[in-house]
Amino acid sequence: MILKLSEQHLAYPVLHYFHADKREYAAPLNLAKLDEALTIREIYQMDNNTDNFNWVPIRRSLDNYLLKMKGNFITPASAPPPFEYSRIPVFWDDLTISDSAFQKKLNELRERRCLLLGLVEKDLWQWKDINKAEELPPD
Repeated sequence: MILKLSEQHLAYPVLHYFHADKREYAAPLNLAKLDEALTIREIYQMDNNTDNFNWVPIRRSLDNYLLKMKGNFITPASAPPPFEYSRIPVFWDDLTISDSAFQKKLNELRERRCLLLGLVEKDLWQWKDINKAEELPPD
């Protein structure tokens, strides 16, 4: 679906000008949320054994999307958004990460996160909208 969205944005540039007025329907916010979840998983080395789901195809699809949007639609932000997940309670001993490894990995993802912030802001949202809890529909 992400690859299809990438191609649709190239084939139909008018899609760049559509904006969802509700957070839960905004593609840029949802793509940024997904990417942040993959970043958390990667930094904290979760699901690192071969028996778990392979997240690489999803990350590569997001790479493709960002690459196609970068030149045509989004401008990277000058600084990455805050990474507010450095104090995630770790309940498994094998998920520990040193401060230097944490900063190194975050620095490796700097350009990507600047692009994601640029994508979110281009769609008239703010990074804080990514972490807001979704409102549940009334019963």
